[in-house]
Amino acid sequence: TSWQQEAQTKGLAYALPSRFQGAIIESAKLSQGEKVIALTFDDGPWPQTTEQVLDILKSNNIKGTFFVVGQNLKNYPELGRQIVAQGHVIANHTWHHWYHFLNPQAAAFEIDRTEDLIYQVTGVKTNLFRPPGGFLHNGLVAYAKGQKYAVVMWSADSTDYKQPAVPKLI
Repeated sequence: TSWQQEAQTKGLAYALPSRFQGAIIESAKLSQGEKVIALTFDDGPWPQTTEQVLDILKSNNIKGTFFVVGQNLKNYPELGRQIVAQGHVIANHTWHHWYHFLNPQAAAFEIDRTEDLIYQVTGVKTNLFRPPGGFLHNGLVAYAKGQKYAVVMWSADSTDYKQPAVPKLI
């Protein structure tokens, strides 16, 4: 079975509900008393750390969303396939993970090139985008919204990029 067929079989290629198309999602609207955690991972895939995360998620029967950087996926396509094969969501986090302002052509390149590679590697046509650093006004989000991506933000940040001690992360 090809990765494309496997992705379609697992239902990973799906239409985004219209209310989310071109929207910025900063939080989920939950019923009173409802508790939900959505685990998301940014910037990979990376050898060792992505594999470790996948192993932990698998052993605990947990699913997550992986916002991948295109150039990393290009270097480690097997990790992208592994993300999808284990039933996680794979999503777009640009090609270079740049923070600076990008003109419309550069923004299109960053998002479209990553989108194309995600599809080539995994068979998944994603419609989820997360801007690097959460920057909403550097050209990327405007382009993503125009392409009807759901721009997915976060409500809690582990600040793992600051390399805090393990107790702080926990």
